[in-house]
Formats: sequence, structure tokens, C-alpha cells
Amino acid sequence: NLERDFRTHHSVTYYANQLNITAPHLSRICRQLTERPASELIQDRLIAEAKRSLVYSRLPVSDLAYALGFDDPAHFSKYFQRRTGKAPSTFRRDADQQHF
Repeated sequence: NLERDFRTHHSVTYYANQLNITAPHLSRICRQLTERPASELIQDRLIAEAKRSLVYSRLPVSDLAYALGFDDPAHFSKYFQRRTGKAPSTFRRDADQQHF
């Protein structure tokens, strides 16, 4: 279940095995339904949680990285920036400014 396991950074193969189908078949189904591969949906769920946590918690970015299953806060920051175009601290600052 993606909602339960997204912090563990499982692969498409893991989720496909849970459904007793192959990873390519799972990606094909995801593409048919969402026009996006399963791998992107998995990444999107993790980024959505990161964004939510950055906006609604005051945890330091390093603690948030560990809470999201990253072994290295620097890796989390690079991962987040690659997918959002902003560093986590910049995303948080911009979100704070929009609320006031």
C-alpha cells in the first residue's frame, strides 16, 4: 500500500509484487489511468508528504528528511529540489510568506 509504505522508498517491483503482477504491467496500468508511470506516482507521494510537512511542521529539514526515510539530509534536499525546483528551506519560506 503506497499510503502506508511511501517512507520506505520501495520500488515499483515491490508494489507490483504486492498486487501479484509484474512491474511493467503495473506501470502500464498506471500510464493508462494517469498518463504517468508507477515510479513517478511513488515519487509524487513522497514529495507531497515532504511539502505538507514543510508547510505544517516546524521540524528542521534534516529531521524531516530522516522522518521521510532518507539516510542523508543532503540527499533529501537534492531529491526535493530536482522534483520541485526549490530547496526545501526555500519552499518552506515561500509557503510561510504566502500565509501572511
